[in-house]
Amino acid sequence: MSFEENMDIINQRLNALVGLNFAESQWKNLETNLKLAFKTLNFKYSQESFLQWIMQSEIPAKELEILANHLTIGETYFFREKIALNLLQEKIISAIKDAQKENGGSKSLKIWSAGCSSGEEPYSIAMLLKEIIPDIGDWDIKILATDINTIALEKAREGKYTAWSFRDTPENIKRKYFIENGKTFELKPEIRKMVNFSRVNLASDVFPTEAGGFSDLDVIFCRNVLMYFSPEVIINIAGKFYQTLKKDAWFITSQVELNDQYFGIFQRIVFEGGIFYRKSSRELQQDFYKNNFSVSETNGKPNKAKKNIPQVKPLLQKKKTIKEPYAIDKKLEINTEFNEKNVISEAETLFARGSYQDCIIFCKRLLTKENSNTEITFLLSKAYANAGKLDEAEKTLKSLIAAHSDNAEHYYFFATILMEQKQWDEADKNLVKALYLEPGLLAARLSRSRVLTHLNKNEQSKREMENLLSDIDVYDDYEAIPGLDGLTAGRLRQMAQFFS
Repeated sequence: MSFEENMDIINQRLNALVGLNFAESQWKNLETNLKLAFKTLNFKYSQESFLQWIMQSEIPAKELEILANHLTIGETYFFREKIALNLLQEKIISAIKDAQKENGGSKSLKIWSAGCSSGEEPYSIAMLLKEIIPDIGDWDIKILATDINTIALEKAREGKYTAWSFRDTPENIKRKYFIENGKTFELKPEIRKMVNFSRVNLASDVFPTEAGGFSDLDVIFCRNVLMYFSPEVIINIAGKFYQTLKKDAWFITSQVELNDQYFGIFQRIVFEGGIFYRKSSRELQQDFYKNNFSVSETNGKPNKAKKNIPQVKPLLQKKKTIKEPYAIDKKLEINTEFNEKNVISEAETLFARGSYQDCIIFCKRLLTKENSNTEITFLLSKAYANAGKLDEAEKTLKSLIAAHSDNAEHYYFFATILMEQKQWDEADKNLVKALYLEPGLLAARLSRSRVLTHLNKNEQSKREMENLLSDIDVYDDYEAIPGLDGLTAGRLRQMAQFFS
């Protein structure tokens, strides 16, 4: 079978085992991670040997855990997406306090950070609670934090971070709750003990459950996680989240993951221009299950969907489509007043969800109103590229660079398109320009190392990789490197050894 056929089977099997769904444009990077996983398992990699291994009826739990550790990379930082934390502070905690005063109930709060990666999100929540609840010592507070990646959980429990995790953290918070030790900052025990970490596979594990406290929750944070799952798995997880929350409790996802088809079981709440979800009335719940599941006559519980679940449209893969919750034309008619910040956010949301054709339509129409908007023009070029329209992407980028020749990211992305077309000399020229403008653009340095290899300039390629490894010396092994799609410093160091 071809590379694409093998990877399609592997992708389907990964979806069944851990719920993850990789777009076709990610398959080359996916295979690199599979090679590294097999190396950790002391197995010799080939696509055929990996297929044979992953198609086993029962894969040893430890081996599957190692595989998951190589597939799930999360870039995060403290106090990320502050609008969600503002919601927690100004609306959720405030309402809980008011309800407890009226009813004279106990002061209790249960929050779950699902897909917590290396711990920045749950620790941010813990620090926020310490700041806004004066009598916190009188409260029964449980913060549950889970991830499928055991390496990430080990780092989270350790509570040691480097400067990159603080890029949006107030200095007074950093000084108050962390102890600086050389290049690392160690979280103080008073915050660490507020969070309980455990391994949970959102796709296959059962919840709600009393074990571990996964029931009657006040808030579930699950941000920048569900976008990596298939539609059917997302709907299943959303249903389990709903059952795990208490009445009037909250489900908070990232603003790029909003989708009423997946989260229609919840009530939509608008706060500070963002959309969040709250446990809805029984009528909404029944309507959601009626539309997405068949209900067993014997137990009244939702079974697997009979109707066709909408399929996420993968990058550069035209076989599948996604049913949008509303038409792009309709949205454009509604947004008659041009607001640059809002429209860029809308276009970026379409791009993040893989709706590249709709993103293209959206961007082009927006450019009829703001033809000099560089952000929208650059996003249009990226949408063209991911839709497989490389000629249009190249043309758009050339016009953008002609008008704005001082942006390193534009040259870098242009180089990636030239690399797809195997125009190695031209790609190298653009990468050199990108690095001249921004020497710290690590993604460009990594790409140039690869391009130089294709040009048979192996010594130069080696030096470029050495420079890159020197640049990331300040990063912990599990820390995601900015601009490299979640690639960690440790993974990059492994790759440098693996491909040397």
